[in-house]
Amino acid sequence: MPTVTVTGVVLRRWDVGEFDRRVSILTSERGRILATARGARKSASKLAGVTEPLSLSRFQIAIGRKKEYITQAQPIRAFPKIRKDFRFLSAALAWCEILDAILPVEEPNQEIFDLAVLVLDAIEESEEPLAPLSWGDLHLMTISGYAPEFRTCVVTGQECRGAKRYLSPRSGGAVASPTLAEDAFEVPYEVAITLAQLLELPNPPRYMKRAREVAAAILPFWLEIVGHRLPARQNLLSNSMTNSTKL
Repeated sequence: MPTVTVTGVVLRRWDVGEFDRRVSILTSERGRILATARGARKSASKLAGVTEPLSLSRFQIAIGRKKEYITQAQPIRAFPKIRKDFRFLSAALAWCEILDAILPVEEPNQEIFDLAVLVLDAIEESEEPLAPLSWGDLHLMTISGYAPEFRTCVVTGQECRGAKRYLSPRSGGAVASPTLAEDAFEVPYEVAITLAQLLELPNPPRYMKRAREVAAAILPFWLEIVGHRLPARQNLLSNSMTNSTKL
């Protein structure tokens, strides 16, 4: 079988057969690919660690007629700081989940690959992991052609004013009144402004006020785009609410 070498980060993995593992990998060269790591679930396998989510590696891929197989892998980064904190790990896994959900197979996009790694780096170095995650969400939407609008009403085109702000995922952003969209929901003024500012920031922030409310406002947009549940994201927000209540 012919082989290729790619640089990629593992987004998701699942078990197949007795010892094998399938992985979804976002690569720089080929976009998102699906590959099988034979024997990766064996205790002595050299592919065990590199096929875990968040592993950034150089993969040697053998291309078969129907499937592709990981034959070798050289680790580059494992984001150890993320793995030491459950909140940070949950945010990183939620980021990988949305990348896996929204990106088609075999459509290379260097901008998205660079964004994916940048956000993981930012989560690892952040004070509040939801801050770079939310920034990454909005920039991923923009690159993917789903750019939301938060400063002006997407229905009337007029600037949104007043203390009450409403968002409509189906319409693609802010609406001046809840009567303009069936799925409109209210968000605090500060949250609406933060969403707009995140879109304008060139780099992910380390910290963000009302981080959970901002991330919660983004979730309905992703659910509208992908059309199915996002368990890692929903668990992340649920856990964030629990932690906030304890504080």
